[in-house]
Amino acid sequence: MSIKIELHENKLLQEESKRRYIARIKFEEITSLESICLNISTRCSLSTPDVEGAISALAHELLHEFAHGRSVQLGALGTFYPSLRGELVEENRKLNKRNFRINGINVHPTGKFLETLKSVKFVVVQSRKEEMPNELERAQNILKLIQTNGRVDSAQVAQINQCSKTTAVRDLNVLIKNKIVVKEKLGGGTFYSR
Repeated sequence: MSIKIELHENKLLQEESKRRYIARIKFEEITSLESICLNISTRCSLSTPDVEGAISALAHELLHEFAHGRSVQLGALGTFYPSLRGELVEENRKLNKRNFRINGINVHPTGKFLETLKSVKFVVVQSRKEEMPNELERAQNILKLIQTNGRVDSAQVAQINQCSKTTAVRDLNVLIKNKIVVKEKLGGGTFYSR
């Protein structure tokens, strides 16, 4: 059992004489719900459909608890809670629901769970440099995608450029700053067009 690590060049922290790298986990694939349910059912007396039903009920219950402003402690797994992303405001009375949104779900694992995970070995693998587009190639990919679709969102950009959503937004902001792309709000989403 090991976690594969790739080293990626961090262009933000470069110095003149040194290149800086950041380690990222190289995920082989996403394990499906069906596979997880089958594995759990072999370790207990529940059938695979029963495990799937329990996971579905758990997801529903988590949403219910989060919607009521509560975190959820799930035994050996740890505590789950929603995270916010918001804008800075100058005064408390200027704070309203348009200034923030749910950004994701955080997990604080229990000590035992974390200790077990810490015992996993790491293997450094060669980065697939030739498959990862550089900044210029990512910008060109964004412009081609906009030309094809008329407009794009950051998730589409991250997918086509094989990068994180943070990198996609950073790339889009560079294009906005250089007046190549414009940002527009439609419905609840943010889109980018020429």
